[in-house]
Amino acid sequence: MDAAIIGGGPAGLAVASHVKHTDLVVLEARRKLGHPPHCTGVVSPSTATRLDAWEVVEAQYTVAVFLDGGFKEACRLEDKPVAVKLSRPGLEELLAARVEDAGHRVYRGVRVRGVIDGKGGIRVVADGWRGFFGRVVVATGINTYNPTIPLPVSQGSCNSIVGVEARVVFEERVGDEEFYTIHATSLAPSFFAWIAPLSGGREAAVGLAGGVPGSLYDRLRLLLALVSRRLSWIRGVKDYRGGVIARGPPALKASRGPILWIGDVLCASKPFTGGGLYAISVLAPHAAKALDAGDVNGLEEVWKSLRRELILQRSATRAALAARHLFPRLLSLACSPARRGLCKVRFDEHSSLLPCLLLGLASRGD
Repeated sequence: MDAAIIGGGPAGLAVASHVKHTDLVVLEARRKLGHPPHCTGVVSPSTATRLDAWEVVEAQYTVAVFLDGGFKEACRLEDKPVAVKLSRPGLEELLAARVEDAGHRVYRGVRVRGVIDGKGGIRVVADGWRGFFGRVVVATGINTYNPTIPLPVSQGSCNSIVGVEARVVFEERVGDEEFYTIHATSLAPSFFAWIAPLSGGREAAVGLAGGVPGSLYDRLRLLLALVSRRLSWIRGVKDYRGGVIARGPPALKASRGPILWIGDVLCASKPFTGGGLYAISVLAPHAAKALDAGDVNGLEEVWKSLRRELILQRSATRAALAARHLFPRLLSLACSPARRGLCKVRFDEHSSLLPCLLLGLASRGD
């Protein structure tokens, strides 16, 4: 066997779906892919296209609305669409089907217990399963507790926060073309809250992140009460979900010898919104090429560029958190030139807010 991918989430499956000339297996600890769901799945149209995931799009949003703690609008951005929401279970099932259709194998319910790099190749030991491989892709996510699984080198430990979300049902429909972010220190002092309408506005994913899980659920209940009063009465909650959001810093390299990394194990999420699918969609084709060609140079060049963007986003996020009481006002200043077509705010590249903010500040001083 030529290669093994440890982790059958979107990162590992996205790489495997691009591999053409390498015999590989995907090893996934969960028995059911995509479960339990733990990600909102709101991404840019570009990310959905790179993942070729339009058939699992649950909603399309032509308007992004930024609100303050009083649900007062601070900024509004429009596009066709500005973002889409993917079904995360649907995405993983779709990618797994492509991987298996290509002749690769996806083993479910197989937890890797050891990874040993030796003379005969890399030995992978799992529950009731073992094999030797020329290359291994580690796509185990941010919580990689097994000390035998090699991790990338970073300038510091990967910082993270916890996010929680409720899938709610509304008494009356809300507009299904707008999704909302709420910037209020009372709700999410180190992050923000969100509302992503679904099912034609009859339902929504409502969540927030930051802090410890217990206090987060208290804040989530407060958020749900606010949504009921300000947007539409919540008739019921279908389910709750939660997960860990990587905040950086990103790892120095995406490979070392025969080991490659992708996804949250690289601490490669967008630090402001916590989205990891963007980086996965960019890196996956190049990781697959590295497996097929045995050359990681292309992968490392792409990672170098992506890492610069993530570091810039992290610096901007820190600055925004330091000025979080002013953040709705700063968003308003950045959105003004964007609405007039003087700059472009790109959903994946949050650093694109900075030139818009500078233009907004300059026009304010005129």
